[in-house]
Amino acid sequence: MWAILEGVCMNRERFVDLWRRVVDSDYEEAEAIFNRLYSYYDSIERHYHSAEHITFCLAQFDKVKAELDDPDAVELALWFHDVIYECGAQDNELQSSEYFSECSCKRLSELYNGKVRQLIMDTTHKAPPKTHDGRFIVDIDLSSIALPWPEFLRDTMNVRAESPLCDNEYYQRQIAFFTALLKRPRFFYTDYFEKCYGKQAKQNLERFILEVKHGRLNSQEQAAP
Repeated sequence: MWAILEGVCMNRERFVDLWRRVVDSDYEEAEAIFNRLYSYYDSIERHYHSAEHITFCLAQFDKVKAELDDPDAVELALWFHDVIYECGAQDNELQSSEYFSECSCKRLSELYNGKVRQLIMDTTHKAPPKTHDGRFIVDIDLSSIALPWPEFLRDTMNVRAESPLCDNEYYQRQIAFFTALLKRPRFFYTDYFEKCYGKQAKQNLERFILEVKHGRLNSQEQAAP
């Protein structure tokens, strides 16, 4: 079910085609925007919120594209949703949405610009999304939680590598976030993601919380399930 992406790069031509189609720019401008995006995602400080995460999200997007109301808006939001990322900051998504507006240079309608920005803001995961496409983008963003345990654990260690917090504080916050996800009536908002990945996502989070609480995370990281 899963195709694990190792050492991947973001697809330049895919972004250029999307940007030119939606923003009505020339190739050179679209390529320049891509290069700016890639410079953020390819930063040495990025371990999880990286080009690989964006490529993974786009692969999930492709599976559900036909079910979306506005696929281009969702795809644009995915490209931009983690472009600004500072661990612990409370406004990463807001800054990312503002960066999107800066790149589009106000050439989109206020309505369309607001739609993309709201989709980016939905990935804060602080409140249930209010739109059909918002529910899909949230599920896409969290779908890697349902990867097989070794890949899920790799991702959690990559998120950990981005944080300057001490282990105790970091894991307290991570467990609080994971516990909030587990308290939802169901893990994913959309039927597709819940049916395909809901069970595995819950199992991964429950196992991770136990590993942390029992101090087995480091040894588990080295061992196969």
